[in-house]
Amino acid sequence: MSRPRRFDPEGCPLHVYNRGIARRPLFETRADMRKFLAELARSVHRGEIRVIAYSLMTTHFHLAIDSVDGDLAAAMRRIQTAYSRYFNRSRRRDGALVRGRYQARRIDSPEYFTALLAYIDRNPVDAGIVTRPDHYEFGSARHYVEGDGPRWLDRRRVAWHLLREGNPRQPFGADYLRFIARVSPELSNGIVEGGMKGRAYGADVGDLMSRLPRRVHGWFVRKAALADGTMPGLPLCDPVATLLALEREWSRLSASLGVQGWSTGAIPPAAECGVLLDLSGLEVSEIAARQNLSPSHVGRLLAKHRRLVQCDSAYRGLVVDVARQVTPRPPGGRGGA
Repeated sequence: MSRPRRFDPEGCPLHVYNRGIARRPLFETRADMRKFLAELARSVHRGEIRVIAYSLMTTHFHLAIDSVDGDLAAAMRRIQTAYSRYFNRSRRRDGALVRGRYQARRIDSPEYFTALLAYIDRNPVDAGIVTRPDHYEFGSARHYVEGDGPRWLDRRRVAWHLLREGNPRQPFGADYLRFIARVSPELSNGIVEGGMKGRAYGADVGDLMSRLPRRVHGWFVRKAALADGTMPGLPLCDPVATLLALEREWSRLSASLGVQGWSTGAIPPAAECGVLLDLSGLEVSEIAARQNLSPSHVGRLLAKHRRLVQCDSAYRGLVVDVARQVTPRPPGGRGGA
């Protein structure tokens, strides 16, 4: 019987981790760690993954990565196999080195992403190897603090995330350490280790829908999708105001990051179509006419939008920020998206 396929749709940020078999040392020398990082770099250069953060410990590793092409299982198999072969050849050893397939947990909320960064960075501190995360040679924290590092380390998602949380224009250096210090070790360990055991954490929009039990919320989402394809829980907004809010948020974040958009200078068409559907309640035919696209093209863009909202916390944060701008708040209250 074949093993089930891992959940890793393209563009989905994941917490990936594994350890040595029978808790034996996975990395014994600096050369070992450099070899594993070289295999990560090769996977990045092949266009398979984007590495956001990492920490290599003696018996295990933690990675925050994007699955670029939706085939992370194949990428991790190549990385782990190549490293295991190197390790065994260099020691005239035979047999398995890692504890089977890697483990992965989807990064499904900004809260989880913040906790994960703190958790990964504090691993060598908790182990008593160093006193500060940026002093550890084989972790990504030092690159975020010092502003250098390998070209294959993708800093854009962390920069985007920190800027959304109100950090400075250049959210690295000492500001990065202050940011992760906002999460206590007890909280970050509880959130991340709970996620590693399959427990969900956090919600992006503080409305009534986000407070429903998972089973009930899922029922509402399925029924809304069957009825008209929209997400429940948000009031309908003027389409012009919605697109203007999206343009403002996109311009603000792109300018703050010093980069042109997610991958290009233009706002992703999937985001434009998605907010018109979710926040303004337009039908596919209306979106197609407004955006000068075919209905079938709009359908594909909406499918991409839904996938990104589900898998990409930075993209979902962008949509939430747009919703907060355009949705009305009750007089004297703290409501709204």
